[in-house]
Amino acid sequence: MSDDASETFIRRWQALGDKMGLDHAKSQEVGDYLLSQYSESVRHYHGVGHIVSMLDGFDAIKAVFGQPLAVELAIFFHDAIYDPSRRDNEEQSAIKMQELLGGPVDRTLLEPAARSIEATKQHTLTPSHDTNLLLDLDMAILGQPWPVYERYANGVMQEYLPVYGEMAYRHGRRTLFLEPTIAHGTVFLTDDFKPLNPQAIQNMQRESEILKARKPFGGES
Repeated sequence: MSDDASETFIRRWQALGDKMGLDHAKSQEVGDYLLSQYSESVRHYHGVGHIVSMLDGFDAIKAVFGQPLAVELAIFFHDAIYDPSRRDNEEQSAIKMQELLGGPVDRTLLEPAARSIEATKQHTLTPSHDTNLLLDLDMAILGQPWPVYERYANGVMQEYLPVYGEMAYRHGRRTLFLEPTIAHGTVFLTDDFKPLNPQAIQNMQRESEILKARKPFGGES
């Protein structure tokens, strides 16, 4: 995590806090909590850089959101709780957001933000276009050029290795995520992100081959 990314993270959080009407003390309390969470040493991908990258993507399509403040809030909290050994990270992240902000922030922002956070567990189509766009923002890394994708794939692997071990991870990642998604043929839910789909499928096929061959990332010719 770079100092620049951390500074951007805090600056963007403070700006969002101002828009939501948080006083300085509460904004700083929540910002410090979030920065601490996303700076955990076990986060090789799901850290500050991931949030800043999503905020950049959010800025590029901000005008299409119905409730942009709720979406931006969901971006900040969607991986606040992240433990690869647990299956309730998304629910716990939404709960933590409501615990921290349930008084000063209006429920008309908190409730859609919480639903969007919880939806990141499955990444399937929802009735909310805002949520679908958020899910695609979260997955946009899949459609980036291979060197960017490779760093993501390696980072996620490093997060899960201490929990499951290398062989179990390689098998599970392929059979539970990569192969079903490739077979489905579509990664993204919204038209805004569909142009990234061919690159995403190509990247996932390449990752699957690396995992199956038991090769390291960055080691294939």
